[in-house]
Amino acid sequence: MINPDRPTAQQLVDAAFAYVYTDPYRLVQDAAKEHTIANMGQSLEELVTRAHCSLARPEGIVSSAYSALASDCAMEEVDIDDERLSWVKDARRDVALVQKKGLPLTLANVRHAFEFTGPFEKKGAKKKGAKK
Repeated sequence: MINPDRPTAQQLVDAAFAYVYTDPYRLVQDAAKEHTIANMGQSLEELVTRAHCSLARPEGIVSSAYSALASDCAMEEVDIDDERLSWVKDARRDVALVQKKGLPLTLANVRHAFEFTGPFEKKGAKKKGAKK
């Protein structure tokens, strides 16, 4: 039976994605963390459960999940900060697009912007169909 006083992991993630940020810089950082979590093949819902985020406020959910992943990676001697930093450029672009459109500053809107724009191409990468 689900405890009505404790939100499920999915409810916490939904609240995190619906939370309206007042600080674009913090949204950029959380979006980069969310991209890192996904790129590392982790489930935000699973990390939220493992990090015991049920008492966290919506704006702290992604950071708590990222910290849980960072702890796991540190035990395996893997540093995920470089991965997070590599996503900051995409997150800045996506937050700027959300701001330009006049939409609320939410992780959900940033995710939609990322789905629209996609990741930046790495230098030296060739586009499909490009001539040599």
